[in-house]
Amino acid sequence: LYSVKWYIGRREFYRFTPRERPQLKVFPIQGLSDLVVQRNCSNATQLCLHKVTLALSGRYSCEVSADSPSFKTAQVSGYMDVVVTPTHRPELRGMKPRYRVGDKLSA
Repeated sequence: LYSVKWYIGRREFYRFTPRERPQLKVFPIQGLSDLVVQRNCSNATQLCLHKVTLALSGRYSCEVSADSPSFKTAQVSGYMDVVVTPTHRPELRGMKPRYRVGDKLSA
């Protein structure tokens, strides 16, 4: 293994190179101060992000490069959609107290 790099869009924000010191490097991305890498659980095989926000939704890519002599490189991308879970349970108002199977509800 030569390196593992992570990108959001086309901007590199994480690099793991086992032969370099430090092995793990994190690069700040202007406009994405919410992008915080948890260094204690990130390595060559996993990336941990801390306190992810809606602003971090987007296309992420992981690029892996082999060591010499080949230096072959492979890259895979995927979209991460960050969602916020509700703070309370759903509430229905103005409804009948009871419905039968087959009754229709209109919203």
